[in-house]
Amino acid sequence: MVEGHGCHRVVAAHRRLLLGHVFQATSPNGRFSEGAKLIDGKRLARVEAVGKNLFYFWTPAAILPGTPPPPVVKRGTGKGKPIEIATSSEETVVIHVHFGMSGAFSVSPFPGKVATPTTRLFLVNKERNLTASLSAMTCVHGGLELFEGKLEALGPDPLREDADKERLWGKMQATSKAIGQILMDQSCVAGIGNIYRAEILFKSGVHPEQPANTVARAAFETLWMHSVLLLQRGFTSGSILTVDPSEASRLGPPWTRRYIYNHRHCGRCGSRIQNWSMAGRTVYCCPSCQPLSPGTQLAASRKQAVAVSTGVTEFVSHCAGEDAATLTPAKMTVPVLRAKLEALGLPVAGRKAELVARLTDGLLAAQAPVAGSVKEELGSPTGGWVSRLAVPFTPVKPGTLHLRRVASARAAALEKVRAGENRAVEHVALHDEGVETEMEAESVDVVEEVWWHPSSASDGGSGRGLRNKRQRQGSPKKEWAADVAVIDQTDLMESILAAESE
Repeated sequence: MVEGHGCHRVVAAHRRLLLGHVFQATSPNGRFSEGAKLIDGKRLARVEAVGKNLFYFWTPAAILPGTPPPPVVKRGTGKGKPIEIATSSEETVVIHVHFGMSGAFSVSPFPGKVATPTTRLFLVNKERNLTASLSAMTCVHGGLELFEGKLEALGPDPLREDADKERLWGKMQATSKAIGQILMDQSCVAGIGNIYRAEILFKSGVHPEQPANTVARAAFETLWMHSVLLLQRGFTSGSILTVDPSEASRLGPPWTRRYIYNHRHCGRCGSRIQNWSMAGRTVYCCPSCQPLSPGTQLAASRKQAVAVSTGVTEFVSHCAGEDAATLTPAKMTVPVLRAKLEALGLPVAGRKAELVARLTDGLLAAQAPVAGSVKEELGSPTGGWVSRLAVPFTPVKPGTLHLRRVASARAAALEKVRAGENRAVEHVALHDEGVETEMEAESVDVVEEVWWHPSSASDGGSGRGLRNKRQRQGSPKKEWAADVAVIDQTDLMESILAAESE
């Protein structure tokens, strides 16, 4: 599923590349023919994201060059305040897009990508040398009421400037459903998926089964704070990264990208992570760091769900990949297991479960403990263990417009490759097809301000390892800059405006 931060990255890119231009529109697979006809020859006047939903507003094109642009309402200057382009309600066509599990909306130079059976919309502007190709689970059209209705139905989006956290608080006060279920309910809060749910609850110290109407106000403020900060981090970095950089260097692998999702043990306290089913999705919890509030009474069905919870069966996550060098035996493929066993001089025959057990025992015998090993099963803290860090609530600003530097699609893809994550199956809707190059910053150092992980550093945690390694190998600075380029949103937000208001 393309998560909220990924949808907002698409919006930011399309505001920069497509907004204000006129396009010819077709539907290669015929599944959006009527909508394509309605927007053919029209101008893209506005682009919005609400959680995992995208909205494209189309208005009539200007008649002649130099004709005053459509009416514009400017709120702020692009430095943290919302910006809105007003459109005529009678002539506006709104396209609603939901990517689903594997959709994408990529921009390419003309003549563009070859259409596939899933290409629902294809946009062309030959003068600008631009094309855009959309594949998505949902692609429907309507008037302004389509957007207004969805905006009302969806909960507050931490990545929107107009996010009202009190709407979420009100929903929580009115239900005894588990807070873990509420965070995944898009009508309560928009844009949070399963990985973010696990990590937000962990960082807030809140048990997934805690009834929503029993969550204290202070805990709610912390939940909202982490929701905003983690989704903003995903927006700027282009990856689901939840471990704070300062803590990642202390915890070490495998806790450099996330705290508990798809881990067998908690990096902070060493406790075994529990998981169980909640509304058809797997929920994760550290029972030590996320205890239920004193006196909490759970419904019988929820008690049973927690009672039968098991330790996490690790798997190679396609949505939050890891550095191949830090994989535990349980996450390794059979060829990798056999290669590791052969390096230790151990037999390589047998089923995967036998290979995992043999490698784990071999590593222990060699005094090379791994995450999830028998030593951890017995409760001994690992070398990366640190005491739980209490993070007090601090006010945060929702939205993305004040986030000046954002990793390009190329930089985000490179980060995933370095972490051992398969880009083809990570559900990324934004792809760099070569049209962003001139807009990318030439700064090398700035990538470290976007995000850095010890798992990809080569200098023991200074944060300069990747760059220094490239430079030591003789790669020119300019080439490295292209790999890690970021977008400066300061000028981008100004370019969204079609005219300046007095």
